[in-house]
Amino acid sequence: MSVQNINNRVLVFPDEGKLLVSSDLHGNKNDYLRMLSKWADSQDAGDDTYLLFLGDLVHGPAHPDQMGSGYIQYNHDDSEFVVDHLMAMQKLHPGKIFSLLGNHEHGHVGGLHTAKYHPSEVDALERKIGHKKAVKYRDLFSKFPLVGLTSTGLVFTHGAGSKTTNSLSDVVNANYDVDAQTIEEVYKEKVLDMLWRRGASEEEALQFMSVLGGDNRVLVYGHDITLEGFDRENDNTLCLSTSFGLKDENKTYMDVDLSKRFSTSDDVKEGVELQKLWDKSPVVDPMHYEFARKAVEKGLDGTALYALMKAPGSAVKDYLMGRVMTRSSDPDEINRAIVHLKRAVTEEPGMVDAHLFLAKAYQKQGDLMHGAKQICAYSRALSHYREVATLSPENGVIVGHMEIELTSKLSRMM
Repeated sequence: MSVQNINNRVLVFPDEGKLLVSSDLHGNKNDYLRMLSKWADSQDAGDDTYLLFLGDLVHGPAHPDQMGSGYIQYNHDDSEFVVDHLMAMQKLHPGKIFSLLGNHEHGHVGGLHTAKYHPSEVDALERKIGHKKAVKYRDLFSKFPLVGLTSTGLVFTHGAGSKTTNSLSDVVNANYDVDAQTIEEVYKEKVLDMLWRRGASEEEALQFMSVLGGDNRVLVYGHDITLEGFDRENDNTLCLSTSFGLKDENKTYMDVDLSKRFSTSDDVKEGVELQKLWDKSPVVDPMHYEFARKAVEKGLDGTALYALMKAPGSAVKDYLMGRVMTRSSDPDEINRAIVHLKRAVTEEPGMVDAHLFLAKAYQKQGDLMHGAKQICAYSRALSHYREVATLSPENGVIVGHMEIELTSKLSRMM
């Protein structure tokens, strides 16, 4: 089963599988990657798992002194990394990873410009990333939905619901371009007040959920900060805090079995649906290189290289970077590919694919050379092709053709 996306305004999740939910990252790269790690672990365990961010991926503080006395923990603003990575992951895993629109993303696509850390956080981010990328971000944010619906009784939004929404059709047809200049004016905007509201009474939550159709019982939202990680504000609302402003030990995400039913917020249990983002277990590299590997395989070289630049050094990183660079016809890029791939096979001599692409890189280098240098490059390529055949006999036929071609070239040159 798949997620139904209605006009890029409403997500309807299937009635089976798992849904992981995170709120308000505000550019926190570590927490974002930790959520990706949780999602990847669930997928690897065999569960059909979806990941939903509740908006406000962007606009974090540039300096610790910007946090103010009301917040607990500083995180550096890596909004650009988070959004770029999200776009890459959505390409690699279509229909699995989603974000709702937060009031901070809304500022980029027609909403009120927030001014928490800059006079205009929208302008500050767009200046940093440049016009070309800003256009991409606006296109992405314009397609972030407002509401996530499930058959569990849980409804997901960024803020605490809406007092101006009269039907699901209002949400489906919502226009993100508004004229509001103040928060008070936004509260009067049809549907879009849900991006800013903090807290809802039982009556307000039930009224909002009733117009969406279905038997909805618990409204789950972020936007506000609850220092313990979550707050069951009443029987029909739950405020979730996964990242921004919290101590690591209090950061909380949700792990929802989409086949279950929840009648009240008390049915959402600590240790079951409410999970701590950071525990005491050893932290595995949250990137797993999985997204970069798939990006390489799909030819998304720019995406792969950007992600790999942020990854810690390893043989896998060098192999993947070298593999991407081997595709180039630029001699300097081929030389850089060789440097990366040599590091990979030095650290991991049994890495067959690294030897294979190192052979290809040397062969391309030789094609661009003449005389003794060409002979030297071809000889090195031949050596690594033979190493591939030794390490992986099943590749012998393919490598054998390359050996014959290079041996023939070398014999004519000597």
